[in-house]
Amino acid sequence: MDTTQSQPDPKPRIQDGRPARRRRRWPWVILVVIAALVAIGGIAFAAYASDYYHADEAALQAMGPTEGVQVRTLANGDIAFIPPSPRAGAVL
Repeated sequence: MDTTQSQPDPKPRIQDGRPARRRRRWPWVILVVIAALVAIGGIAFAAYASDYYHADEAALQAMGPTEGVQVRTLANGDIAFIPPSPRAGAVL
């Protein structure tokens, strides 16, 4: 039995004797998954935002002025509801 026989090298080597570098695939996989999620989210938002419902007749009549609130259409087309005694605040 010949004990001088060498074991196969567990690391593959390039022709010049340097060990071959393993390519790391997981950063690219994560990058592709994130890019795909962003693209899907962008397409879904565009589809959602482009398909809106216009107000029907009942909603337009409800927007008319009442005893306590004035309704004004601003120059840019926005609708403002003005209460009789306005106070500063934020609408969330």
